[in-house]
Amino acid sequence: MSTARLQKLVLRLLPWGVFAAGLGLYTATLAPTVVTIFDDSPEFQLVCYRLGVAHPTGYPLYTLLGWLFTRLPFGDVAYRLNLLSAVCAAGALAGLFVLVQELTGRPLAGLLSALALALSPVFWSQATIAEVYALHLCITVWLLAALARWEATGAERWLVIAAGLFGAGLAHHRTIIFLLPGLALTLVLPASKGESRRPWRRYPWWKTALAGLLPLLLYAYIPLIGARAGSLDGTYRNTWEGFWRHVLALDYSAFLTGNPLSQSRSAGDYLHLWLAQFGIVGGLAGVLGLIWSGRRRRTAWALRLTGLICLAFAVMYRVADIEVFLLPAFLVGAAGIGLAFDWLAARCQVLPPRAGLRQFAAGAVALALAGQALWMGIHTFPQADRSDDWEVHDWAVQALSAPLPQDAVVIGILGEMTVLRYYQETHGLRPDIRTTAADQEPARWAAIEKALTETGEAYLTRGMAGLAERYHLDAAGPLIRVRPKPVPAEHPSCAGVELLPGLCLQDWNTALRRMPGGWHAGISLEWQALQALDQDVRFSLRLVAGDGSTIAQHDRRPVHEAYPTTAWQAGESVSDWHDLLVPPTAPPGAYEAILILYDPASGQEWARWSLGQVNVPAEAS
Repeated sequence: MSTARLQKLVLRLLPWGVFAAGLGLYTATLAPTVVTIFDDSPEFQLVCYRLGVAHPTGYPLYTLLGWLFTRLPFGDVAYRLNLLSAVCAAGALAGLFVLVQELTGRPLAGLLSALALALSPVFWSQATIAEVYALHLCITVWLLAALARWEATGAERWLVIAAGLFGAGLAHHRTIIFLLPGLALTLVLPASKGESRRPWRRYPWWKTALAGLLPLLLYAYIPLIGARAGSLDGTYRNTWEGFWRHVLALDYSAFLTGNPLSQSRSAGDYLHLWLAQFGIVGGLAGVLGLIWSGRRRRTAWALRLTGLICLAFAVMYRVADIEVFLLPAFLVGAAGIGLAFDWLAARCQVLPPRAGLRQFAAGAVALALAGQALWMGIHTFPQADRSDDWEVHDWAVQALSAPLPQDAVVIGILGEMTVLRYYQETHGLRPDIRTTAADQEPARWAAIEKALTETGEAYLTRGMAGLAERYHLDAAGPLIRVRPKPVPAEHPSCAGVELLPGLCLQDWNTALRRMPGGWHAGISLEWQALQALDQDVRFSLRLVAGDGSTIAQHDRRPVHEAYPTTAWQAGESVSDWHDLLVPPTAPPGAYEAILILYDPASGQEWARWSLGQVNVPAEAS
């Protein structure tokens, strides 16, 4: 094979190499299951499995792709949806390489841009969980790459492909419209001074329009499936008005006009967020590269405008997780890093040719940019690596494994209920349990009253102000059991040990359970109040090694902080439960479980009691 043919083959394989490297990184750090509660990730993991309707704008493209990934023969359903993000993120890196190489003519510039984006914290965080942003960026960057290719060749198929990708973007995430001003300018801007001022007259408009409109047919999925599945929160209405309200996300306009939770940020906050992605060297290079632009004048302007519009939107939107809405701007900044290298490498050509000075200078620039990206990646890795994140999984499994009666009612916020429903439906855990989502406290109070009327008890995922004064509370695993207050008993007696005057530990039990996140020591405590207590007592449960060191500790007021001892009545029996995770570094062997009662205000220890030994098997090491 000739050298020219070999170089051409390498250039063709490089995008696949970038894709493979990105996919390898993200699968190695991929979340193994559900790992979040307070964002949209668990919703997508359940909606795609159900083939239901996601929250506005419906995300039909992502839902259908996600459904296909849920049919993969490995991992649990949530893992498969997380894998979709990894594949899309790796595809975005390959597209960024192609885009920057097209803009500069330098494969090394494309590699530097892809490296900078791959290791940036926000992008990496979205590559390892089920979310819509990796697919959004993949569509965005390949659209820009097709645009750059069209600008270079003039072949109409690239313009048609770009239009098709824009339509696919509209069928996924509506912020793809941030590209519209740049795309429009690209179409009307002459490629050079000698070109006609009206180049759009020769464009294949009907093909372009058709390619852009066809993907919008995916929105037909929402009314077709809406009558059967609906949305998880029950807000979708399968009517003509309900469809348009959902697709246009009209209820989300409050985030722009009157969001009570809006967060104000200074210019310094945005600068800090920018530098947190690329470091000082990369952040500065990204800005300068966009100013210096590349060899494709039209596409360079599309990049600039996209970044500026995205930033302006973020300033107006002011939500808590604004960093994910800045991802297109971070993509543009990463492209700017490659453009900066191209400009600086070109400037190196003015140096004297002797002794390889030009190559040395260009190599030093590349090394500085690559070194900055790798440095950011090293610092990002501990937070980005979610491969051993089982906390949400373990909480959900323990909640559904608690001794709840048949058809028990569990009440909590929508994210928590979504996680429980996910494990009910995909793992078959306690499908009889009824989950009630109630984000606002008035709705939660109403749900409690309804459950008490129907079954005599309710189960909560979290405490509320005033709960202890109105009801009797017990711990049922990680849940809070709510029942009416008992009638105060006369002359109660202690059948166990009276650790404090009037506070009796009647019984206790320790159960060791192996879960994917490690060994869990669940400690059940049965208390009885011999009298009304004035002391606010906090419990500390500890696993102590033979040398006296503490390997695990859990400090809380009784019943997950919801039922302080000052709310207990004379004769009242209270069940409490604490979960201690044995660290994976702990050697196997016997550990002593110790209960300490102390003053939460001063930290003064009032009593200490041994609960016996916990024997950790060798499999824990």
